[in-house]
Amino acid sequence: MKIKILFMIIIIALALMLAGCGEEVTVNTKDPYVGGDNGLIIQFQEGNPPDMIFDGDTMDFVIAFLMENKGEHDIFEEDNDYDFGRLTLRGVNPEHYGLTQDELTIDFDDYNGDIISIPGYRKNPSDGSEIQGGRASAQFNTMKYQYDLQGNNEVTFGVDLCYNYRTKSTTNICIVSDIMDQEHKICDPQGEKSPKNSGGPESI
Repeated sequence: MKIKILFMIIIIALALMLAGCGEEVTVNTKDPYVGGDNGLIIQFQEGNPPDMIFDGDTMDFVIAFLMENKGEHDIFEEDNDYDFGRLTLRGVNPEHYGLTQDELTIDFDDYNGDIISIPGYRKNPSDGSEIQGGRASAQFNTMKYQYDLQGNNEVTFGVDLCYNYRTKSTTNICIVSDIMDQEHKICDPQGEKSPKNSGGPESI
């Protein structure tokens, strides 16, 4: 009797093992990236510069910017030689505003002795929700128009934003041991594949 019971247990165990071999595993193939063609978005801070300044070395003001990372590459989040970022002020004669030529640029890796670090916009791998990209602000040194003007004068300021950016791409491929085995294959090794890529600035 004991031998028969043991034999039945072994048969049941083998049946369960064989049943497990036939189970299909579903792989999550959802797009792992937010995508898009944006990188760093930049805008003037409200009131900096002000709508009007006074001449004759009488009024201090600053030119300041807000930056938001809408792409998926982190800017200066890791210590590597690839990252680069720079703001360059245009439309300004530095001598007229009490600045030097060097003060017309802001380097991300040396801003007031610190680093401008802006995390990327990305998807949360656990639930697919979107995690907003980081934000940062920067301003040029305090300025003051040095000379006396005859009447009012309109001035246009601009800024160039230059930075390195990386875009990642992934593609699901199919590898089978026997391409002729149509009964047991779980994917199609033939046909066009659909690569997915992370968001980054559009090429110009």
